[in-house]
Amino acid sequence: MNSISHLQSAAPAARALVVAELELAEAARRASDFARGMAPNGHASRLEPGSLVYDALQLIDHAREVLAAATRHERARGADYAGLVGPDSTGLAADLMSAAGPGSETRSENIAERLFELDTWVCHHSEPDDPIESRHPVTDSATRHLTRPL
Repeated sequence: MNSISHLQSAAPAARALVVAELELAEAARRASDFARGMAPNGHASRLEPGSLVYDALQLIDHAREVLAAATRHERARGADYAGLVGPDSTGLAADLMSAAGPGSETRSENIAERLFELDTWVCHHSEPDDPIESRHPVTDSATRHLTRPL
């Protein structure tokens, strides 16, 4: 995690990419955890009328957060909105711009902790055939952004 400690001195584009990747991973984790909680488990709250529809609507909100974070990540990688959706989808490009909103001003003090939590989560939920090369896959990805020229 040495390279992560140098986030403040990294090039602005590398910093933005690390933050965007971290936000995408956290949004995906929240959506995944919420979706896993929707699996039938015999809990009495699952038997209340409308509870599954309400949960499904909340899952759509989580998916929108993932879409917004993915859009910010692609923008941090240099993609433009038109390039994300193709030349015939100007309405969708406008929707993505609206969904993405402003980027986050994540400070470096909590990035190492957040990366550790995501590393733990990814490793805990990995399958035997997942292409995970280390015990710190999210941190390794972020570190590559800080050490690779953009």
